[in-house]
Amino acid sequence: MSPEREAPYFSVHKRWAEASQFKDCRSAMFKNFKTLFRTKPQTPTMSFVDSVLGEFAFDNDLGWKKRIDFGNGEAELVIGSDGEIPTDEMIQTARFWTENWSSEKPRILNYIRKELELEEWTFEPDLPIPDRFTLQSVIVLWPDAPNTSMIYLDYPGDEIRSWHVTFNGTTPRGFAYDD
Repeated sequence: MSPEREAPYFSVHKRWAEASQFKDCRSAMFKNFKTLFRTKPQTPTMSFVDSVLGEFAFDNDLGWKKRIDFGNGEAELVIGSDGEIPTDEMIQTARFWTENWSSEKPRILNYIRKELELEEWTFEPDLPIPDRFTLQSVIVLWPDAPNTSMIYLDYPGDEIRSWHVTFNGTTPRGFAYDD
């Protein structure tokens, strides 16, 4: 393309990009205003009771939670919420993990083993031995993604990293840690 033709071409695309950024900015601003003025559900004053899982107490930071026996020890079960009662799908996801933990745990540990073999973990110090993990909590995350959950695992001697596997349904989608 000749220099005379390039200038208008790039000028048009530059203006389009600037307009696009403005549109993104307006969109973000609108979302922020909507969040600011949106009424949140009132904090529940009563517990939530599921016929299978039992009684949950509401935690303002997490949602509905309780300690539950997963077959090889107690762990926390959390159903994410801003105060609304969990959806049937969220309850089904929570029930799945409580009813199937002993059969799912070996599959999860195999997934972690495979993940730790990936190159991205090469430089990570003190990698865990998957068989030493113990269940800390199962969190069903959001009402708008009721099949999405995270399994948090404790590792003996690792007080800094909080290991977890993210699931879409029963399919693992990521292994990582928070520090």
